[in-house]
Amino acid sequence: MKKPKNGNGRARESQKLTERIAELEETLRAIRMGEVDALLVSSPEGDQVFTLQGAEHPYRVLVETIDEGAAILAEDGTVLYSNQSFAKFFDISLEKFIGAPLYSLVFGRDREFLKTLIAGAKLAVTRGEIRVQHDNNKPRTIRLTLSPNRELGVDAICAVATELTEIVETNEALRVTETSLRQLSARLLQLQDEERRRIARDLHDTTGQKLVVLSMTLDRLARHSDLRKSEAQEALKEGREIAEKIAEEIRTLSYLLHPPLLDEVGFRSAAEWYVEGFSKRSGIEVTFDFAAEYQRLPVAVETALFRILQESLTNVHRHSKAKQARVRYLRQREYTILEIRDFGCGIAAERLAGLREVNGETGIGLAGMRERLNELNGRLELESDEHGTSIRAIVPLLTTMQLPTTMPYVPAGECGQVSQCASAD
Repeated sequence: MKKPKNGNGRARESQKLTERIAELEETLRAIRMGEVDALLVSSPEGDQVFTLQGAEHPYRVLVETIDEGAAILAEDGTVLYSNQSFAKFFDISLEKFIGAPLYSLVFGRDREFLKTLIAGAKLAVTRGEIRVQHDNNKPRTIRLTLSPNRELGVDAICAVATELTEIVETNEALRVTETSLRQLSARLLQLQDEERRRIARDLHDTTGQKLVVLSMTLDRLARHSDLRKSEAQEALKEGREIAEKIAEEIRTLSYLLHPPLLDEVGFRSAAEWYVEGFSKRSGIEVTFDFAAEYQRLPVAVETALFRILQESLTNVHRHSKAKQARVRYLRQREYTILEIRDFGCGIAAERLAGLREVNGETGIGLAGMRERLNELNGRLELESDEHGTSIRAIVPLLTTMQLPTTMPYVPAGECGQVSQCASAD
């Protein structure tokens, strides 16, 4: 019969047990931290060495020194192993990171999204981006790649984390810059149209009227002068012809800068007038195919379509070597479409590919057309083959019909003078 142990004996055993537990906890910590390469286990059959799978020194050094995070998760998302980089992404010590559910370190929609990634990684590779923010630090964008792994003897998930914060911030800065540049470009185009309108009005109302006065003065001089000398008659006749020719050229230039028809009766009349004049000036036969019923469009849309028509026909004259061309205007339920097609030599495939690229090497004209359409949520389509080239400007109606359909107020005198000139031509 054993004698009961006294109080001192129980205290010593309790102390030994406490020390043993502390030793085991330290061993477990070392295993989790990857500080143990192998275990020596004593048994009646002798000592046995168990090498911990994946703990080979070179690989551990590699994983511990890379900037990317590497971890092994349980199927429920608990961190079983991690390198220092992964823990730093979440601003937590490695000791606290290991053993914690990964999704518990993110919040809001990112937490639910991460749970979805972990659940999907049980069967296949999943990828996604989450945002991590702690205290007052700026948010960090982390891209995770999770994949199933059953080589460790248990069902686990391998996780690789890459920080994208700098890339995201750079992309955002580029987006803001691009938006600012687009706004600036749109404003420049608007100022250009306003300046064209002002110059056209000044040419018509000021320079044109002065030439009218000059012609009247020459006529009065012819009536009240002694024109028995043939030189005087020829000089006056030549002066009147030159004055009339200059007046006609200024009137044409004024209309090309900004036709009054565009403001007064709309795009259809202005386009028809321009196409007719273009055919006479260039010798290119242009077919004008317009929708039977035309309703006025917002000023911004009509101005953009007219400028695109001008630039497109200019390109036809300069580059296509065409003898014929066609202008078509269609208005569908949701879109309005302007197509300018030439029947010329076409564009080489390599050159065409460059012109189709938004950031490719294009001329100012094509870039200007795209910018005008971007402001209207529209798009530009370019097609070409050996039979010719076509440009289509497509503008959605639903997003533009709230824009004004008439020009701002113009003083009556100026408006009347422009109207007289338009009707006289």
